[in-house]
Amino acid sequence: MRARIAVVVVGLGLVIAWGALLALPQAAAAGVSSVGVRYGYNDASGDLFEKSGDLGGGDLVGIHLAIGLLPLFEIEAAGEYVSDRLSFDEGVFQGIEAAGKADYENLTLYLTGRLDLLQVPILPIKGYLGGGFNVHYADISVVDAEPLDGAAEDLEEAIEEVTGEKTRVGWHAVAGLRLAFTALPASFFLEGRVMNPFEEDGVPDCKSIYAGFSLKL
Repeated sequence: MRARIAVVVVGLGLVIAWGALLALPQAAAAGVSSVGVRYGYNDASGDLFEKSGDLGGGDLVGIHLAIGLLPLFEIEAAGEYVSDRLSFDEGVFQGIEAAGKADYENLTLYLTGRLDLLQVPILPIKGYLGGGFNVHYADISVVDAEPLDGAAEDLEEAIEEVTGEKTRVGWHAVAGLRLAFTALPASFFLEGRVMNPFEEDGVPDCKSIYAGFSLKL
């Protein structure tokens, strides 16, 4: 159910971002846009709460829309969804130590500027670099938690104080390769990304690699 809600929210976010970009005179003059999907691997490091341990690796899925503003520069709006389960042995909630499991869901909206820097001779391959900002809508829920000392009556309340829904803003940098044939309306890409939130609480640092394709509109 949450996954379906995430897809709807991502879609609405991209529609809004697309409308905003099309309102720019530069974007309207360029008239080059594309939409597509992506799938890849996300490696998260850093605590979701005190002594939770790293979330580790998991799958990511997303959609994106890009508009070219200049021949070598474009702006992309993207939405991605990540979910995973974490096991912790010595988590700390308001001073109470516990062991258990936590479910993590993160819906992230990205706004990225990308600049083409490398053209492979003969082959229709371009290399690019970019970066931008992102907004996370994360939800952390703890299940099967047991206090380590066996006498923590306030554990459930402490968990509610520490976990739950969190909104965080961050920055990211990307690098990738794009394969595009002039005779086809589709392009394919492989991209790597480093992402860090400005606030460490609730959203981990992430390194991601993913592939996808785009269709010209």
